[in-house]
Amino acid sequence: MADNSGNGHDPGSSFGAPTDMLDPEEIKGYQELRGVFKQVMSMKHLRIYLAGFFFMTMGLLTTMFMASTYGTNELGLDDTVLIPTVIIIQLVAMFGAWLFAKISARKGNIKSLIYSILIWIGVIIGAFFIQGPLVL
Repeated sequence: MADNSGNGHDPGSSFGAPTDMLDPEEIKGYQELRGVFKQVMSMKHLRIYLAGFFFMTMGLLTTMFMASTYGTNELGLDDTVLIPTVIIIQLVAMFGAWLFAKISARKGNIKSLIYSILIWIGVIIGAFFIQGPLVL
């Protein structure tokens, strides 16, 4: 084992960071972060909720970010249709955020997430069957 004396690296420190480069407040912050992480890991329901929330959020963001690419490449939409469509999607998202805040306050976070996931499953299945621009 190599001798680390004199190089400012404490092998027992958090994240292997050199302790002479961190001020005491930063060290205290990392210790606090480690304490919070241990608390979260000890709470089974919170771990499950956070994992579900993470995957739901990543799915929503992927869907929103890929919507314009899908519209351009798969549906053949030009910018005159695509830009208003993206704006409408954002307005619907704002309304949905407000609505799900109300649902969450009444029914709880878990049921609100379940409802949201079910709705998004329906939206994605519906988008799968769209073959071109919808004409009203």
